[in-house]
Amino acid sequence: MGDTVTGNLMAELFDSGHIIDLILGLVAIEVIALALWRRWYGTGPSLCGLAATLTSGGFLLLAVRAALVDASWQWIALACSALCWRTWWIYTAAAMGDAGRHSPKEEMR
Repeated sequence: MGDTVTGNLMAELFDSGHIIDLILGLVAIEVIALALWRRWYGTGPSLCGLAATLTSGGFLLLAVRAALVDASWQWIALACSALCWRTWWIYTAAAMGDAGRHSPKEEMR
């Protein structure tokens, strides 16, 4: 009986798209924890470096959520377009020598 309840819960989380909401919430908690860590200890990624990485991931998660809830293809395309634009922006900034402000790897130093 426990497997059926767990299976039904997981099916409902995926069918409603709430699994993505849960993941986005966990990512938000992680950002807060990393920001506090940097403030207290002065090490770790900067908020600019986190934003560069997490916005791309956030757009990807939004595209997956839209697909899970059978949203119109335009919403999925919009999220994927934003993902592509943000990824292009990160790599262009890195290629132009601006990686210190936009690349998470450069921010870890």
